[in-house]
Amino acid sequence: MPLRSLSVLTLLLLLLAASPTQDAAGVTSSSQSDGLGVVPGQEFVLRLSAHDDLRAGVDFEAASYGVDLEGAQLGLDRAELVYGLLQENRLSFGFRDKEQARVVDLGDFRVPATALVRDSAPRPPASVMHTLQLESRKVTYRAPVDKRLNLREAASITAILPESGVAHVQPQLGHVYLLRYRGVPEVSDAWGRLVAFEVVELQPAQSVTLRCRILPGSP
Repeated sequence: MPLRSLSVLTLLLLLLAASPTQDAAGVTSSSQSDGLGVVPGQEFVLRLSAHDDLRAGVDFEAASYGVDLEGAQLGLDRAELVYGLLQENRLSFGFRDKEQARVVDLGDFRVPATALVRDSAPRPPASVMHTLQLESRKVTYRAPVDKRLNLREAASITAILPESGVAHVQPQLGHVYLLRYRGVPEVSDAWGRLVAFEVVELQPAQSVTLRCRILPGSP
């Protein structure tokens, strides 16, 4: 093969390796780390389908689907959140043995932008989802001009221990949710793990698309 053709082929392979990946199942991530899931603070997008049971749950730890086929039954051991499997048109959590979980709905929370003199284009408000962080057991977010503020709406999820038993929440388009879970093998810290997810697309009783991230500072 000519040397020029080899150079072009090598360049194409490098570009493909560096680009964000999206599989046929609807998972998009630009921040996977050695197959162990996303780095805290990085985001991934997952489309959950109520009528495709193997694509109805989230494994936040691996940034992937969390429902497995075990013989002729479904296994939810890896999932922290499922859609439509346990209750129609609901996101369910806290269903695993010994797991404690709590969800807080932050609503359609958008941080207003501050126009700068050097701006050459408008700055639309951004979802609070992108900058949430856990600091000293308090949830903060990034406000305009690089200032961090405490998120008062999240006080209950950090101060009150998650509860045992399955619970459900009806997803609302544009809303951001916090999920804290503990008591499961993948989370060794007694305080638990804190994740955020935003409903970016919704077809009620059919599918919901979530933008997800483990909060930086989460154990």
